[in-house]
This record gives sequence, structure tokens and C-alpha cells, in this order.
Amino acid sequence: MTGSRHHAADDGSLARSTGGAAARGAMLIALAVVIGLVLLAFVLDDPATVVTAPDGTEQEAGADDSEAEAEDAGEGTVNVQEPEGTEGSEDAVIPEDDVTNIEDEVVPADPGDTRVPAEVNVLSANGTGGSGVAGAISDKVKARGYIGEASNATVTQDSVIYYREGYSADAIAIAGIVGATPEIVLPAPADIPVAQNAIDDGRLAAAHVVVIIGNDGRIPVG
Repeated sequence: MTGSRHHAADDGSLARSTGGAAARGAMLIALAVVIGLVLLAFVLDDPATVVTAPDGTEQEAGADDSEAEAEDAGEGTVNVQEPEGTEGSEDAVIPEDDVTNIEDEVVPADPGDTRVPAEVNVLSANGTGGSGVAGAISDKVKARGYIGEASNATVTQDSVIYYREGYSADAIAIAGIVGATPEIVLPAPADIPVAQNAIDDGRLAAAHVVVIIGNDGRIPVG
């Protein structure tokens, strides 16, 4: 009996049994690895799956690298929010051409209505150093129905027409009468350089418009 058992072992059946078991074990291990890889792939494809990074932080698996880079680049910066209602709207920015058009359409302020000439007192002051100049300008004004007075002024190069508050439209009208342009029409300063006698007798105080004739020719005296 003992000899027959040794004979059965010597024919190689035990070796074949052991080799088969090893092969089946290897196949099972390989199958387990494949299944594990498939399951891992499904897990990584799920954007809602949270995995732990090597540094211990948690993040969503499968996140787009570009989003991660954008978040890294944004660290330490402040996002400025656009005012409500302007997002994606071209109306929030005025093109340069539109700005130019807006400026071209600016209209000067209306100086208001002129008064009845008989209600406007005009003092013409001669600043040329010559004679008879203020009288000639005053005559032109009075011919249009204005109250006209004449005086001398400090000799000056610059012609100017001053107006009291509320009389700008009347001063512009008078500029046209004496042959001047509106550019020389200005608000009256506190001190107007006319002759002292015009101050003393009240002609300056009564004047709503003061025409000072200078040597620049902007108020023609011919």
C-alpha cells in the first residue's frame, strides 16, 4: 500500500494540481486588478466625487485643470463687480465717436429775453484817449431807444461790454448795435474803471450795461 501511494505521487499529478491552483490564483488577482481599475475610472469620472489630495485637502475629482489654475491665479485678488444692470451691456461704455457727437451738440445757455430798450440804462465810456468817442457810441444806443450816458474811462487797449446781473441778453443786443461781437460781453466786476465824476454823480451806479471802448478796434468808432 505504501509503495502504491509513492507511485501515484511520482507520476506528476500533484505538480499539475499545484500549478493549476497557482494559475487560477494569478487569474483571480488579475481580474481583481481590472475590476479595481474600472471602478476607479468610474469614480474619477464622477464630478461630484470628493477625493483627498496629498496635502490633506478635499476637492472634487475630475475637476477641470483650467478652473483650478484660474482659482490659483485669483488668490489674493479682488473681483470688482459691475453695477447691477450693466453686465454684458454695451450701453455702459460710450464710444469715442459718441462722445465727440455729444460735445458737438452742446448748445450755449440761453441768456434770456431782452428788456424793453427804454428800461435799460447804458453808460458808454471812452478808453481810447481820444475825444468824442463815447458820445458817438452813446448816440447809436439812444437811437435804438436805450437810455444813454457818456463818460471817460481809463485808457485801455481792450474793449469790453459789462452787464449787471440779469442783463446779459441786453448787453449782447447792445454789442450788435455798436458793431461788436458777443465775445467781449462779460459780467460786471466790482470796480469798473470809469472817470471819477461818473461815479460821483451816480451814472455808473445807474447803468445796467457799461460799454468801454478800447484801442483794439473791437468796437468801431468810425
